[in-house]
Amino acid sequence: MGICRDKATTYLARFGYNVVRHPRIGVRPLMLVGRQRRSTELLGSLDQLIKDPGPLPSIKPDEVAAGISGQETSKLDAAVGVHVLGNILGALGGKAAVKGHYGLAKTLQFTFPEVTLDSVDALEVSSFLTKAEVDRDSPLLAQYVLGRGNLYVITAIVKAQKFLVSAEAGGGGGVDIDAPAIQDVVGGAVVVAATGRAGAVFYEGKERLTFGFKCFEIGVENGVIAMLNARPGSLALALEADEAPTAAILEPDALLDFDDDPVGRDGS
Repeated sequence: MGICRDKATTYLARFGYNVVRHPRIGVRPLMLVGRQRRSTELLGSLDQLIKDPGPLPSIKPDEVAAGISGQETSKLDAAVGVHVLGNILGALGGKAAVKGHYGLAKTLQFTFPEVTLDSVDALEVSSFLTKAEVDRDSPLLAQYVLGRGNLYVITAIVKAQKFLVSAEAGGGGGVDIDAPAIQDVVGGAVVVAATGRAGAVFYEGKERLTFGFKCFEIGVENGVIAMLNARPGSLALALEADEAPTAAILEPDALLDFDDDPVGRDGS
């Protein structure tokens, strides 16, 4: 996986989320993310770390993501913005060849008008880990917790099927974007619609895609498996733009990039 340190990897950080480079379905809370030697991959579910796990903490699905729904990202350099847009379009089932239509743009800005949140109570996960019997033979424990790596558990994901992209020229005015021409390029899987505001175009697919996530690191404290960087009572699942995120933020080169992970697009 290539390493990218620009804003394409961090544009959700101000909302307290990590970026999923290629948005997709099938990413859920309680999934495990492993990082070794600058490579990050989706490994499976939390129960694979526990012997006779019993009921897992409950997931609260499809809540309104108040901390990010309707919010705008900072203005991204057009090259970065087109790259992000291409990943979104590809995930929605369309063709990503829209660079030429944004040739006059200096910056792109993303707005997430209708975002839903799947989450699990981080304190409940912490309590579950404290009480559970760890599978000492688990390769995940050996490689990522006790070995040279880091293991994270996802506690929240944000999903959307509609994205608003606003393009500006160097002088700050909106760029004339031809929505029908873009529609011809991306194909019928994605609906492209002008908004009546110069440079602003909606892109909408048929499925909600996970495009961001929160996570906590799993480690060992005093011989007991535990969640790290999570103080009881301090977790805010919907952060304001000026708050520092409580959840662990992976470094830019640890961005999730699901190319060869074991989870298919149908979530199996």
